[in-house]
Amino acid sequence: MWIALALATVFRLNRMWAFVGSRVSSNVFFVWIAFIEIELGHRLAAGTWVPLVPREALAHGRELVLDWLLGAAIVGSVLAAIGGVVASVVARRWPPRELSA
Repeated sequence: MWIALALATVFRLNRMWAFVGSRVSSNVFFVWIAFIEIELGHRLAAGTWVPLVPREALAHGRELVLDWLLGAAIVGSVLAAIGGVVASVVARRWPPRELSA
């Protein structure tokens, strides 16, 4: 959260959307996202799926950290693109604010 807010401030971006974007992966989704990242990374690196169930993903994260990092780059990029498109559509439909003097 703090990194997102700091970078949004530095790059003069909307801090509210940066905060919302940093909260996308709540605990409910984190296990599933980690599982998908590990599976995708392992599939790309080794050509096979890991015999893993979602609830075991975090327990085996240290063993599969390189696969997890590879998968995180891909899954993160896809989620960022989707989030960017959604934010763009919402921002374009939002009525502009009137500035008072």
